[in-house]
Amino acid sequence: MFKKSSVASLKRSVLHAGLTLVEVVGGLVILATLLVSLLMAFNAHARQIKLAAAQLEAIELTDQLIAGWYAAGQLPAPGEEGTIPSKPTLSWRVMSVATDVSPVPARVMRVEVVDTPAFGKPETLSSVEILAPAAKERK
Repeated sequence: MFKKSSVASLKRSVLHAGLTLVEVVGGLVILATLLVSLLMAFNAHARQIKLAAAQLEAIELTDQLIAGWYAAGQLPAPGEEGTIPSKPTLSWRVMSVATDVSPVPARVMRVEVVDTPAFGKPETLSSVEILAPAAKERK
């Protein structure tokens, strides 16, 4: 039924059916490269999501600060800073952007909410420019 030569060649092909060490190591290198690239992409994506969430929260806090100042009728002067009580790592600061907004007696002020982590550099999370009444000159 089978020829003697076909049985011998079948035995030889069965003996050599496995992978060599070089092929196994090459496959592992390809898998490791794929895994590292996936982890790096995931890490960058997670960092971006965390920053976006922090910026949204800072925008809400900036809106609350400005609404509170207008409700109280007391806008802070340019150069003033403070911390946000509910978030100890966040602070706010007010800067003068333009003092002469002709012909309107007003000034443009920038309100920034800044994240000041224990380690690392401070990062501005939100920045809003508002039009405020011009400062009254003292006589």
